Amino acid sequence: MKLILVRHCETYWNEARRIQGSGSDIDLSETGRRQAACLGPALREEDITAVYSSPMRRAMKTATAIAMPHGLSVIQDPDLRELNVGEFESKRGEELGATLGHFLMRGSDGKLHRMPGGEGLDELQSRSSGAVKRVLHDNPSGAVVVVSHYFALLTALCSIMGFPIQTMRRLRLATGSISVIMFASAKPVLVTLNDKCHSS
Repeated sequence: MKLILVRHCETYWNEARRIQGSGSDIDLSETGRRQAACLGPALREEDITAVYSSPMRRAMKTATAIAMPHGLSVIQDPDLRELNVGEFESKRGEELGATLGHFLMRGSDGKLHRMPGGEGLDELQSRSSGAVKRVLHDNPSGAVVVVSHYFALLTALCSIMGFPIQTMRRLRLATGSISVIMFASAKPVLVTLNDKCHSS
């Protein structure tokens, strides 16, 4: 079984470097629409049997571009939505004095930080990995696409691969990127991470 993880394509807030969590349903930018148009052809030859997506507009438009060449409808799962960043929604990264990822990691007390008025990465990982595990259970063969968001995908990926959540600091997922995990043996194999060759 092949699991294809796709981060949604670029939005106007990605372009402006604003933080967008689950509280903002921002549309794709011009660049994002071009990225989405490249994803369909890039995955056309895959034996895709299902496409799942966060219900947020930026993810659904990305997922629809992938599903259409295969004659599939997109299956929405609210547990694939992005991290609830609470009071940080719409702020620019420079306003925080540090990257959002750094803020979320473990402090000196060993605990994961929780966003003011929002979620922590451990809470996000529980729901995002739970959603992906349901996808795997319901689709034991073929190729399945999951379209979601930066933190939602990275926390789920760490869970599936058995990586500590701190591994996120060393991973990147660009907008419109493709990552592939194969389940052909006892342990999952990360075949591709953050592939953007289709849109270059």
